[in-house]
Amino acid sequence: MYNQNNRDPYEMYRIKQKRKKARRKRLAFRTAVVLVVVILVAATLFSIGSCVNNLVCSSYSSGESALTDATETTSTKATKPTEPEPTIPAKVTGPVEPSFFDKTVIVGDSITLGLSYYLEKQNNQGNKPLGDAFVLCNGSLGYINAKENPVGDSNCRLPVYKGKQQPIEDSVADIGAERVYILLGMNDVARADSKTLITYVKDLTDKIIKKSPNVRICLESTTPLIASKQGPYLNDENIRKFDKELKKFAKEMDYSYIDLYSVVADDKGHLKDEYCGDPQNMGLHFNDTAQAAVVDYLINHPDGI
Repeated sequence: MYNQNNRDPYEMYRIKQKRKKARRKRLAFRTAVVLVVVILVAATLFSIGSCVNNLVCSSYSSGESALTDATETTSTKATKPTEPEPTIPAKVTGPVEPSFFDKTVIVGDSITLGLSYYLEKQNNQGNKPLGDAFVLCNGSLGYINAKENPVGDSNCRLPVYKGKQQPIEDSVADIGAERVYILLGMNDVARADSKTLITYVKDLTDKIIKKSPNVRICLESTTPLIASKQGPYLNDENIRKFDKELKKFAKEMDYSYIDLYSVVADDKGHLKDEYCGDPQNMGLHFNDTAQAAVVDYLINHPDGI
């Protein structure tokens, strides 16, 4: 039987060294394995951290972009130019020079047609009592047929401008008026009650303002008839009722109201006989004396105040 104690001392030393070397190898291998594992774990953690960081940065970037877009949109909205407010000529107390009416359009029926004849005669004599005011009229024009009988209708009574019959608002815009004086109603009073007529007045003035937002509207009262020509429907009582509503409407809309009725009426509220140009006919048209009185009133009270 072999006894280990009988081994050679040198051999024993060699065996111990061999065992130490084996242990060192095992330790080195284990250390290497642990180091590899640590490196792999660290790499994995670093990769995960980078992804998370990228996600956060991406989210922040998106949020910042959205915020920037929202800010830009808000800024754009805030700096978007707005439509300028209409610049309507202010009311004037008068008296004024005839040139005040240079950019004025006077809209009317046969009474205004008479005014155009009067102004033409004055102009031919070297006078310009209303400057270069443009008269836009038709003998049978009224608030009602201005709306209900358009161009092309057999009963159209719209005025002609530069050889073309067209809506009043189009002519006013083409002329480039700053003020529009409207003397209508004589052809309407017998056709509808006062409140209904105001809806037609509003229709016409709204159309004018839409096409010419910077224009001042001046509504002239319908004028009276002579006492002997009062009819069952067309009469001074109904005209005064309409004028009352017209004045109220003008005030509500901040339009000028020109009380021509009082300028040409006698103490009983009828057209003065000395102002009537057709006493044997309709008894409502003006002669030159009446037209001169109207022009004088307009010069001294361009906005009726």
